[in-house]
Amino acid sequence: MPSADTVLFVLLLVVLATVAAWLRRRFAGPRYPTGDLPYFSRGYLLSKGETAFFHALRQAVPPGLMIAPRVRVSDVIGCDASAWKRGFGGRISQKHVDFVLVDARTTAFELIIELDDKSHRQHERRTG
Repeated sequence: MPSADTVLFVLLLVVLATVAAWLRRRFAGPRYPTGDLPYFSRGYLLSKGETAFFHALRQAVPPGLMIAPRVRVSDVIGCDASAWKRGFGGRISQKHVDFVLVDARTTAFELIIELDDKSHRQHERRTG
């Protein structure tokens, strides 16, 4: 018959293994049966309307300027770390502007363009 210490030790190992398995499941995130991630290619960077505007813009932009499409607002403006922690950073980190014209030599901002397309009429876009 095993000693009380041995039984206690085995019981402790079982409890630790159970807790470790629970923690792995709890914090591992979603699982996918094939191991593949749920991402897919969107195919294009710009919508059809943005693409049409981009081609017109390319014809109109003078030499020395470069067009940067779909730029994050937080790449154009920023805030200090304390303001970021208070939530101001989150308000700009997930937003984009449609086009930014920059000096091709220095990348200094010259013009920022946000198209007023049908996506701006969506309720969550107006309130976010």
